[in-house]
Amino acid sequence: MSRVDHAATAPLERFTRLDHREVVAIAKCVRRFANCETFEDIELLPMLLRITKGSPGTFFEIGASTGMDGSNTLVLEKCFGWNGILGEAQPSTFAKLQQAPRLATKVWAAACPAGQTVQFFNFSSQTSAVVEASWTDRTRITLRKEARRHGASARNLVTVPCRPLSQMVLDAGYVQMDFLALDVQGAELTALQTIDPRRFRSMLVEAEGCDASSMERNAAVGKHISDAGFQRRSLLLPHMGLDGRVLVGAPGYNKLYARPELPDGRPSQARTPKHLGRLSLRSYMLNESQRSCESRIEEALRSVGFAPDAIAQAVRRTDAPSANKPGARQPRSCT
Repeated sequence: MSRVDHAATAPLERFTRLDHREVVAIAKCVRRFANCETFEDIELLPMLLRITKGSPGTFFEIGASTGMDGSNTLVLEKCFGWNGILGEAQPSTFAKLQQAPRLATKVWAAACPAGQTVQFFNFSSQTSAVVEASWTDRTRITLRKEARRHGASARNLVTVPCRPLSQMVLDAGYVQMDFLALDVQGAELTALQTIDPRRFRSMLVEAEGCDASSMERNAAVGKHISDAGFQRRSLLLPHMGLDGRVLVGAPGYNKLYARPELPDGRPSQARTPKHLGRLSLRSYMLNESQRSCESRIEEALRSVGFAPDAIAQAVRRTDAPSANKPGARQPRSCT
């Protein structure tokens, strides 16, 4: 095995030195705050912990919602001492974020060029908005329809200032950060163009939409990130449809990127067949959908050096339900 391969799979010394009590406490914490519907935070955990060699790292979650529901940084902060920035533009959702028991810096702004603005209706179920300078007649019609559906009117419009990601990072006192979680409902390229992507070591970027226009936009986002020297990493997770069935027609919904020199070490990479045709992908996804949240947490923690017996004791005996409930933020998949 090469040194690179060993770095990607070897236990982290920081965690092998923990005593039984410490392991149990961390494992219980992960079980409490893990996202046990989408599993994304559990899937990413081994890679992110290896990037920092187990030390507390830094994150920027933009489109952070309430900071609790569906968050991909909640476990990192609560259980492993990470800190960073939580950004949310939707006004009423940001009010909930401000009340969340999170230590990270909370920023109310849209990720777009300085001097521009975005208009939101002030109801928390609004999922997206458009930079005002790029509004079209169709944009205005769409926003009015969405407002009427929620009983809102023009009086409910709130103008949200644009701030470049680079400015948010600097204002919060950071230069480089370990992880960017970007969920801005189709405005990913606009947001990423406001910062040098190399400020981050890894990224989880939403890739929403299955129509031709969305696919073209997602391809442009991928090219922008790849041109900055990032490597696309596999992210195969079972996704649930609105009817509760597992969607197996296509891999992933969000896209994972990391600097090529950084280790991965996610156990799923050893399980995934190297060549997945449609039938083998379906079989793999259906099999993955049967795995419990507890088994995923055990596997993730064991892979970075936590004592297996202590993990099992903590994860299987905890009575606390997961505090991370994604609800409407549950990923979808193009089929």
